[in-house]
Amino acid sequence: MEAITKNGNAIEKKLRSFDKGKLLNMLTDLGDPLNPLKALHTSIEDWKNSKNKEETIEHVYVKIAEAQSIVSLDTHHSLARSLLKELRPLAIEFSNQLIVEYDCKTASEKALAEIAVAAYIRILQFTEIMTRQARNEQCSPTLNEFYKSASQELDRANRHFLTAITTLKQMKSPVITVQVKATTAFIAQNQQINAIARDETKR
Repeated sequence: MEAITKNGNAIEKKLRSFDKGKLLNMLTDLGDPLNPLKALHTSIEDWKNSKNKEETIEHVYVKIAEAQSIVSLDTHHSLARSLLKELRPLAIEFSNQLIVEYDCKTASEKALAEIAVAAYIRILQFTEIMTRQARNEQCSPTLNEFYKSASQELDRANRHFLTAITTLKQMKSPVITVQVKATTAFIAQNQQINAIARDETKR
């Protein structure tokens, strides 16, 4: 029993003396986006030098799939994977068009464009459900509850889309700086301020 206690105390001392910086580096390395890129580069080189191309190309495809998420904001890979297969081309094309339309440069701007697209795709999906309801003559408590939920999700998707587009517009709007030198100033909405140069010759 005494030996177990001593052993436990020794382990505790080692844990307490463990460098937190080393642990932080270890955990950071696990999520380092360069790791999949390095692995992809290595697998491509192995494929080039391999005599059995067909066997090693499968490994290259696996590493490509692992690395795709790193450039997902530019390729929209992660967005497309979250959607039905038939809607993926639309989502990618719409994302690209929004990025061009709003001249998205930063990560937050590109992410907002993808959020707007995801909401738009949900609008299409729930609109299809509501259209199906209009054609369906059958009614039941279960179906009614389902269509009620679909209607709520359609409203929510519309709000998400409008919020994302509005936020994107605000981020891309030019900043207007107004300097007013006065003891008391009242500025109302749509009020125009005209700066008139003072004629010093008439003083």
